[in-house]
Amino acid sequence: MDSSSRSDHFNVYAMMEHLGLDTAAGVIPRLGVIYASAANACHGCAHAAECSDWLEAASPTLRLPPRFCPNAELFSGLIFDQPSAWRSDTCTAPH
Repeated sequence: MDSSSRSDHFNVYAMMEHLGLDTAAGVIPRLGVIYASAANACHGCAHAAECSDWLEAASPTLRLPPRFCPNAELFSGLIFDQPSAWRSDTCTAPH
């Protein structure tokens, strides 16, 4: 495996963590398939360097994927449509 393929593979998990998605939730059968699909799309992406730069420069509070990401729609769906238990950070209302 060349280094560009290796970094592509790791960008998917770094992106998920940046977006507040729980990478460990991949053990849930339905999410495992989704996460594997995301890793596959990331591996074949032509924007690996741009992605690494984006991850390095993006505000920690930015919870939307960049438009160039082949997983942008998938990640957006996970962010907005999935139960909060599948996210590594959850918002709670003040009591």
